[in-house]
Amino acid sequence: MKDETLGIPIQEFVGLRPKMYSILYTENSKLVEKKTAKGSKGIEKSVTKKKIRHDNYKTCLFDKKQTKTSMNKIRSYGHEIHSIKLNKIDLSPYDDKRFILEDDHTLAHRHYKISK
Repeated sequence: MKDETLGIPIQEFVGLRPKMYSILYTENSKLVEKKTAKGSKGIEKSVTKKKIRHDNYKTCLFDKKQTKTSMNKIRSYGHEIHSIKLNKIDLSPYDDKRFILEDDHTLAHRHYKISK
């Protein structure tokens, strides 16, 4: 098992999808925020560091709101360089590997308790 906070107790954890979570813990009497958003593929790390906060994860989970972000990229099409603006979904409460029930409990897809 991986120790994300090096033995420091976790204050708050918000998990949205596999590999998309935010951890809030206290280090040296200072509140520290650690985010991992590997699940949002195609979103630049600079965007996740500057724009996404722990409160965004909580809002996404409890209010069931997807958040979108825009970023500028340089791409090459047919040996011609273009500057483009991309709009993508960065945080989403809808897990593609689990079935979410009304009371925030989940079941695996094709579970026998899930009615068709």
